[in-house]
Amino acid sequence: MVSLEMQIKTFIYMMILGHCLAIIFDFYRVIRGFGYINDIVTMVIDFIFALMGAGAVFFILLKSNFGQIRFYIFIGLALGIIIYHQLFSNLVIKVIRIILDVIIKIIMKVINLIIKVFRLIKYFFIKLKKLAAKLKFYS
Repeated sequence: MVSLEMQIKTFIYMMILGHCLAIIFDFYRVIRGFGYINDIVTMVIDFIFALMGAGAVFFILLKSNFGQIRFYIFIGLALGIIIYHQLFSNLVIKVIRIILDVIIKIIMKVINLIIKVFRLIKYFFIKLKKLAAKLKFYS
């Protein structure tokens, strides 16, 4: 028999886990919204997310109440997801989009800088080759 205190702790853990799973899902939704993921990859990631969520629930249940599954477990998860969705989801999605936009812009600038450096090196070697050809012609 699990004590009332342990049940309350487990309920709170499930609410927190619901928040965490919802944050991870929002991050995944933002990445998927960029359009870089096709349908097959989406199905695989959905499956991995489901396994990860089930594994997290199982782990927390084992640690908090010896793995007993009760109705309040599902209520705690659902309540955690609903509270997160109603209060934080839009803000978190905006922040994730801003962060990803900044990261993408930085990556693009680094790539463009590398391309410019290689073009400069290529230009330098072409000029050097032409100069060597002229010097060879005069000798």
